[in-house]
Amino acid sequence: MSHLIIPNQIFFEDVCERIRMKRSVRIRITGRSMEPFLKDGKDFITVSALPTRYRFKKGDLLLFVYGNHHVVHRLHRIHGQTLYMKGDHQNRWEIIHPEDVRGWVSCVQFANGRRIQARSLLWKLYALRSRLNRMRKNFNHIIKRILGL
Repeated sequence: MSHLIIPNQIFFEDVCERIRMKRSVRIRITGRSMEPFLKDGKDFITVSALPTRYRFKKGDLLLFVYGNHHVVHRLHRIHGQTLYMKGDHQNRWEIIHPEDVRGWVSCVQFANGRRIQARSLLWKLYALRSRLNRMRKNFNHIIKRILGL
C-alpha cells in the first residue's frame, strides 16, 4: 500500500472545507502530544462539525487553529470565551477562543479496532485516566525536586 504525503496546510484546508459542509473526516493521528490516549500513526479520529447547540465541555477533543497550525488537543478549562487546551502528553497550554475551533472529535478508533464515541462513559474514563497520569507525573517531578534527584 502506498502513501501520499500532502503538506499540512493543504490537507487541513480540505478537512476544514469538508467540516464546513457538515461532513465528518477520518484522520490518522500523527504526533505524540495526545499519548497515551492516542498513539502516533496507529489511531484514527473522526472530526465533525460542531452540532447546532454544541456547548464546549471539559474533556472534549477539539480541532483548532493555533498560530499557523491545526491542532487536536483536549479542552481542560473554560473561562468565559477563553478555552484552555492542552495535549495529554504536554505541559504547555494553548489559549484559544471559540472562533479558532474548526471541529470536534466525535469518535476515536484505536489500532485494535475498538471505537469510542465522544462523551460516552468510556470516553470519560479515558479522559480521567489521562488526567490521573498527568497528576502522577507532576507529583513524581515535585518529589524528585524536593529530594534533589
